[in-house]
Amino acid sequence: MNAKDIARELNLSATTVSRALSGKGRVSSKTAELVKTYAHSHGYFSASEFPKNRTQNIGIVFPYSYGENYHSFFLQCLVGAQTACQRNGYDLMITSADNKGNSALDRIVNQKKIDGIILARAYKNDWAAALLESKNIPFVIIGSSDDPNVFSVDQDNYSSCKELTEILISKGNERLFLIGGKEEFNVNQIRLQGFLDACKHMSNRTISYHYLMNCDTNIEISNAVRFALRKDTDCIICMDDHICLMALNELERRDLDIPLDIKIASFFNSEYLEHNSPPITSIIYDNHAIGEAAVEKLLSLIKNNCNDNSRKEYLHYEVSMRGSTQ
Repeated sequence: MNAKDIARELNLSATTVSRALSGKGRVSSKTAELVKTYAHSHGYFSASEFPKNRTQNIGIVFPYSYGENYHSFFLQCLVGAQTACQRNGYDLMITSADNKGNSALDRIVNQKKIDGIILARAYKNDWAAALLESKNIPFVIIGSSDDPNVFSVDQDNYSSCKELTEILISKGNERLFLIGGKEEFNVNQIRLQGFLDACKHMSNRTISYHYLMNCDTNIEISNAVRFALRKDTDCIICMDDHICLMALNELERRDLDIPLDIKIASFFNSEYLEHNSPPITSIIYDNHAIGEAAVEKLLSLIKNNCNDNSRKEYLHYEVSMRGSTQ
């Protein structure tokens, strides 16, 4: 947002808006108050009134190595974050970090290039979060943190995974096998817990369930599928869309029909799963919205108007039952 945008929204001239924000020139106190109130509520400050220690930059930190399989999720988060930044008069800086220390993030923080940071992936014992806390830099995590004091925006992975698992069991699937990703990521631990709690909650039915975590490479996922088949599994659940695509490839190599020979579902949706034949039962999240929500929460922190009641925010999800489990 800029002065011209404010002028258009308030039906005023750009000159009037400029005078109201700068305090120079003739403009009524009522009009000046109207302009400033509207501008500040949308994150816009003139150069003369913007706090001297503010940069109007926000940083977003992606995992140092996340592979091509997760480009879609992070790209959609990035677009959402950029949309919210533009709306609030902020610029977005992008960097990456692993969980072992990273000079790029250190440099951005130490050179005071940003007003706050969004961490796009939550780790167990998160190094970046600890760094930002020590430097008193406002930050928001996309995902869940073990620290109850951290501000976060997350998809409700626990409830959604629990719900999908319970639906699959209620539809008569008795032998479930979950193929999971890296345990170092909090999101995978939460999805696993949702699966396990659903299986325990439905224990009045005759079911058996197994799971295998840390399946990340094509070979690991293929081996997991073969192990699941040896367990006489009737439904494979994949922790994300990448795992699901690799599992589908292995099932196709074995000439197994979905859903006649075996059913399959994913705890995370993608367009590839939607357009598969048959379409894959999945959980749909709004990745664009989570990026926007993270920026809005971070700006509230920067402006000191966030409270304890808003530390954790969960976004809506949708369980989409499709042909792969019919």
